[in-house]
Amino acid sequence: MKEDASMVFMLISAYKSLRNVMSRETWRRFGMFWSFKVLSSTQVVAWWVLLNKMATRDNLGRRGVVLESNRCVMCGGEEETVNHAFFSCKIA
Repeated sequence: MKEDASMVFMLISAYKSLRNVMSRETWRRFGMFWSFKVLSSTQVVAWWVLLNKMATRDNLGRRGVVLESNRCVMCGGEEETVNHAFFSCKIA
């Protein structure tokens, strides 16, 4: 497969930009996180959870998605947030 020079340039620029804005400790943790020996799909989901980017009802509402309710679809008891869905919902 032929390497696209413009893509390599974009990746290098993104890497350098991230490196400049992150503290040394954050950068170290970022590198450690992605070096774990687990399925990449698991890493991506964990990364989305850490960044609060999962498509939970509260996040969808903030993005302008109109929902009938913001309650958890599993238990119906609390607002569906990342914290509730992954850590405190008794059913999920």
